[in-house]
Amino acid sequence: MKYGKELRTGFIAIATIFAFVWGYNFLKGNDIFSKQRVFYTAYTNVGGLTKSNSVTVNGFKVGLVKDVYFEPVTRDYLVVEFMLTADNYEIPLGTKAVLVADLLGTTSINLVTGNEPGFYTEGDTLESAIEEGLMEGITDLSSSLVGTKAKADRLF
Repeated sequence: MKYGKELRTGFIAIATIFAFVWGYNFLKGNDIFSKQRVFYTAYTNVGGLTKSNSVTVNGFKVGLVKDVYFEPVTRDYLVVEFMLTADNYEIPLGTKAVLVADLLGTTSINLVTGNEPGFYTEGDTLESAIEEGLMEGITDLSSSLVGTKAKADRLF
């Protein structure tokens, strides 16, 4: 059976549009074929956390940051919306969403699992915490070295 040129062109156009939509979502870190569960947490300072940064548990990537925005009423803190893409992972109650920075300054969320019975359901808000990063430690070290140098200069 022969297809007309219009029908073949239509099939090619639909396949191209599908490939574009899938590729765009793939580059954003979204998988359109898997179920994604959304959770929330809030911070006063996100330290450079942006969309598509990773969400990990014990170093294993279980999700991505979906959005970061100001709390709409008081604007006192930033709401972080993140999605879990790992199908077989449930978040135990008591889990904290800890904001961490690696050696290169990339900020991510590390879920420190709790030990309470039960699990969070989609749409719940997790307790947040911020881990002291490497840059704060370096700043403290450099300020103490400057103080030590000043003391040494007075001695000699």
